[in-house]
Amino acid sequence: MADESRNVALVRDLIDAWNAGDRERWVPHLDPDVEIRTIRSQLESGPYRGTEGFRKALADFDEDWEHVSFEVEGVRGSESDDVVVATTKMTSRGRASGVELEVPLALLWELRDGLIVRVQSFSDPAEALRAAGIDA
Repeated sequence: MADESRNVALVRDLIDAWNAGDRERWVPHLDPDVEIRTIRSQLESGPYRGTEGFRKALADFDEDWEHVSFEVEGVRGSESDDVVVATTKMTSRGRASGVELEVPLALLWELRDGLIVRVQSFSDPAEALRAAGIDA
């Protein structure tokens, strides 16, 4: 994908890193005040903040899920390229229930000066694209 912007390429790389089990690859790309809004945090406690918040989000993922992977269906940047939306199919298995899930999930990434300032999960990919100001 030679024509991709740097931010779109970064998002693809970090999703690939996640799927490969290398979640630490995210850390150097996080703004110190990054805000992470998972579906769980949006329903329960509000966003995770900062690098420690990122680590707490990972611990919560590991508590809830045996595995989580993302099959990328598309990655699109906004016109200004400061917002990127990755539409995916998330595959996971509940740690307590053993239930396998395969659901659409979109991740909206906001970047500034090459650092991630916000990642937000959306169960409706069209909603993520609208929130990013990207035509569906």
